[in-house]
Amino acid sequence: MIEDVERTTGKPVVLRPELGLRGKAHASYAASDPDESRHLILYDPEFASSINHLVPHELGHVSLFAYAGNRDRLLPHIGPEQRRLSRTTLRREVPRHALDVLKSETETDAFLDLWSDGLVMQVYNYPQDILIERSVFESHPALRSSQRGSIAQLAQEAHDGLTARAITLTPRTVTLAAQSMNYALLKSCSGYLGAPWMVRPYRNTSMERTGEELLDLLRASAPENLGDCLDVTGVWSRRLGVDGWFRLDRARSSREQTRSFWEPPQN
Repeated sequence: MIEDVERTTGKPVVLRPELGLRGKAHASYAASDPDESRHLILYDPEFASSINHLVPHELGHVSLFAYAGNRDRLLPHIGPEQRRLSRTTLRREVPRHALDVLKSETETDAFLDLWSDGLVMQVYNYPQDILIERSVFESHPALRSSQRGSIAQLAQEAHDGLTARAITLTPRTVTLAAQSMNYALLKSCSGYLGAPWMVRPYRNTSMERTGEELLDLLRASAPENLGDCLDVTGVWSRRLGVDGWFRLDRARSSREQTRSFWEPPQN
């Protein structure tokens, strides 16, 4: 698969372990990489055992981005206006005792930004992820065992966020949006992977109902390329109430966009 992408795009694929992904993603295609002569794929070394699934998945993102028209090669960006909106929303929903342990306004903002950043990356990536995972399953039967194991890890992480303690400490907007998107991805994958257990914890919950709405919106759009997926990102973000938390723009259109999501904030 790597050779196919390198041959068709004319650029080498570079794999690199990245500790900064810890807790944010198992792997990521660095579409904003300043070195435009390569396709940089990062992975969390903790999940190196899943590399046979993670790399093909990220190659799917590479292909979507490489074959898109210039106007569709957009990434999510968060500026001061978007930050103010997400922080205001989340601050109203965070339990008082959760904020009391933070020592300053700066720490509080950083805490809130972790949630909003995670949601933004989900709503941007998951429509693409659903498309990519089905393509991997259908086009590469030899990878199905690795795919099943890797998605199982994602499912378990999602289920960990459904505990009473996690829900109590997390803003409602975050829980509903993140878990509804988790449900949409897992429901899509569980069917062809033959793993119904992945969605059982969501039965008869608001996350299941909202997740089904997200899947209906995705089916109505029937995405086939990056531009289509970004259209789904738009309708999902509006349905989940996070459309004002980011904007889609070119990868390198201003200074605020130089930091990738796995990098620490600039002080």
